[in-house]
Amino acid sequence: MIAFVLSGGGNQGAMQTGALRALHERNIHPDIVVGTSVGGLNGMAVAYDKSLIGIEKSVKVWQTMNKEYIFPGTLAVAILRLIKGDLGLFSSDTLKQFLIRQIPDEIKTFADLQAARLYIVATQIPEGGMHIFGEDPNESVLEAIMASSAMSPLHSPYKIDDKMYVDGSLVSHLPLRAAVEKGAKTIYALHICHDLTEKPFQTGAIGVSIWAITKLIQDQVTAEINWAKEQPDVTLHEIRLPSIASIDATNYSQSGRLMKRGYAIAKPYLNNVFGEPSDQIISPFRWQEHVTTILEQVKEITDNILAAEDSKTS
Repeated sequence: MIAFVLSGGGNQGAMQTGALRALHERNIHPDIVVGTSVGGLNGMAVAYDKSLIGIEKSVKVWQTMNKEYIFPGTLAVAILRLIKGDLGLFSSDTLKQFLIRQIPDEIKTFADLQAARLYIVATQIPEGGMHIFGEDPNESVLEAIMASSAMSPLHSPYKIDDKMYVDGSLVSHLPLRAAVEKGAKTIYALHICHDLTEKPFQTGAIGVSIWAITKLIQDQVTAEINWAKEQPDVTLHEIRLPSIASIDATNYSQSGRLMKRGYAIAKPYLNNVFGEPSDQIISPFRWQEHVTTILEQVKEITDNILAAEDSKTS
């Protein structure tokens, strides 16, 4: 059983869409998809449709996403929310409305996804345990994505019925164990990773807090990767997608660049594992060029046929 495991990663998650293109070119499709936070959103696209339609759905999401959907309002509004005692600095309502527009109308629950089984990881509070959405096929895909991506304290914990959830990265940034427990034997892990030494260390309270959380997540991921490698019947392909430190976490204008970066990293990795692909495989990033060539060839053939018909009648 093939599994795609997609880590969290915020705005850098666009790289996963590029990597998914490279996997599609190799005709590698998942039976199950397990994602955390933004990985759940990207995973939904390939669980919806294993053809390029699914990939293009993910591309469209990243092309239209912007800061105001994730971090709406001004700093003053965020401070006011903090003073009032709100649980998050930013409202998640704009993100929810954005996702409602992006998720296909026919996709309401996990049971509606036909290309692969999808599981989305969130952290349940105050217990602090992992909740895997999709184990119950009647759960809402939209609600699962919202719960898994509730980045506390930036966003309030997300409430579903009488339970509260926050970002899944707190319990499993790269949910390999969950994939194995669901029966995965071959795993393609799209791991958005951060180099703590690349970006200057910030000495302020926020900077230190971010560093500490990132370090804890990295240690958690390392332990999970080592565990997966020790499983006797599991083959792990970890495709590391290093984040670009110069792109601020609130900057969603670089999604196109990040998608190309993800593709450029994943393609040589797959070439190294499986050998160079056939010349017949066309990079999706060059499809316009090939469509133009085909249309020119069709026009030439049509002109020749018409010329032949004219010569017969003359």
